[in-house]
Amino acid sequence: MKTIFEKDLSGEMVSPNEPGYEALITDIFATIRTATEMNTGYRTPEEVHEYMSRILGKPLEENTTVLPPLYIDYGKPVTIGKGCFIQQCCTFFGRGGITIGDEVFIGRDLAHTRSYSEEVAKEIDQEVHAIIDKCHEDAREIITQHMDVLHKCAALLLEKEKVHREEFEALFTSEKISLQK
Repeated sequence: MKTIFEKDLSGEMVSPNEPGYEALITDIFATIRTATEMNTGYRTPEEVHEYMSRILGKPLEENTTVLPPLYIDYGKPVTIGKGCFIQQCCTFFGRGGITIGDEVFIGRDLAHTRSYSEEVAKEIDQEVHAIIDKCHEDAREIITQHMDVLHKCAALLLEKEKVHREEFEALFTSEKISLQK
C-alpha cells in the first residue's frame, strides 16, 4: 500500500482522514514558510541556493539561477536540472511532482529550452545577422534611389498635416494631382 506521500506525488487524491496527512500538511506549510522567507527582502544568489535546497529537500545545481520571488506549495517532489534559469514571479504547484530538465528558461508567462548546440546557435545568429544586414542595405538603397520623393513628401507634409494615398503615390510619378484638404 502507498504512503500518503507516494499517493500525493503520483497525483492521487489524498484525504485528511488518511494516516500521515498531518505530516504532509506540515511539510507543505514548511515549504510555503521557507519560500516566503526567501521572497522577503533581498537575497544573494548563495542565500537563494540555500533556501531552494531547503525547499527541494536536496541541493540545487550551482549553475542554476532562481530569481525570487518564487511561489511554491511543495518542493520535495520538484526536480530542477542543471543550467536552468527561473525568472521572478513564477508559481510552481509541486504536488504531483515537477521535473525540469537541463538548460531550461522559465519565465512568468513562458518556458523555453534550447534543443541545439552552441555551434548551431552561432550559425543561426550569423544567418539572422546577414538577413538584417541585407535588409538594412536594401532599405538604404531604396531611400537613396527615391531621395527626391522623400524630399517632396517632406515638403508636402510641411504644407499640410495629412497626405492622402493618391497624393503620396503621385509623388512617385511625374503627374500632378490636386491636393485634397
